[in-house]
Amino acid sequence: MKLSSNMGITIPAVALLILICGGVAPTALAQSPELDLSRENERLKGRITELEATLDAAMEKINALEVIIESLRKQGNQTSAPPASTVESAIPERSPEGMVEIARMLYGEAVESEAIPAASPSDDAAAIRRVRAIEKWISSTDRDLKQRVKWPVLVTNVEQIDKNLARIELTIWNPRTGSIFGKPFDTYVTPRVVERIRREGLRNEDGPPVFVFEAIFKPGLRYDERRTEAGPFNNPPFIAPGIEMEWKTTFKSLGNYVPDEDGTESEDPSGNDTGAETGSGSGSGSGSGGGVESSE
Repeated sequence: MKLSSNMGITIPAVALLILICGGVAPTALAQSPELDLSRENERLKGRITELEATLDAAMEKINALEVIIESLRKQGNQTSAPPASTVESAIPERSPEGMVEIARMLYGEAVESEAIPAASPSDDAAAIRRVRAIEKWISSTDRDLKQRVKWPVLVTNVEQIDKNLARIELTIWNPRTGSIFGKPFDTYVTPRVVERIRREGLRNEDGPPVFVFEAIFKPGLRYDERRTEAGPFNNPPFIAPGIEMEWKTTFKSLGNYVPDEDGTESEDPSGNDTGAETGSGSGSGSGSGGGVESSE
């Protein structure tokens, strides 16, 4: 049987097509693993950034412990590492730093539950989803952490501004360690509050009196894509990559601190006094009187 001339041409053409397809398919398949590896690398880079932020937070805790250890040594109460109870309370919950720590914990939970997806710089759609998730978390957490606070404090400085206004510097007092903690922050008060502070100081023979600072705490969480780490000054406090907290307080009263028999503490209602409002950012901010709120 003879093959037609058309058939003779068709068979080599089919064979050539098979060879070409055989060469193209492996190349396309080879590109897929490379793309997967690229995405995995980007995911791991995002995870590394988050772990670095966690490390920064851990270093802050270590620094706080070192301050406590040094304070205890100076007081002659401790010659080695502090007991477990002191370590657990290295950052007092009732303090600006305690609120910052709570925000970091809540962020970690959001990442763990994937409510905030991992960073993926090479994937524009994923990056947009992540930013939206962060902004949603900020909005929700900012509402949840806004609350009335009562912080034990020492008045570490007083400055008379005019006959109707004075600036006082407050530093958190940690009842568990019997020492001050963290950075001081300012608030503005009336002369009546200053007079009370002076009277309590004269009355207390054991050292500076401890007061209860009552205020409305406003976290001031915000997103800033340029903020990738805590930095040397950590101001405002760093929560996670792209998230910082510029907290503020609205002053309500300054009452007497009264330790309870069970080791906790309470506030003496008779010692309450009201003054001006205050706003403070990142632990060393300034406030303003006359009911005007401000930040650093």
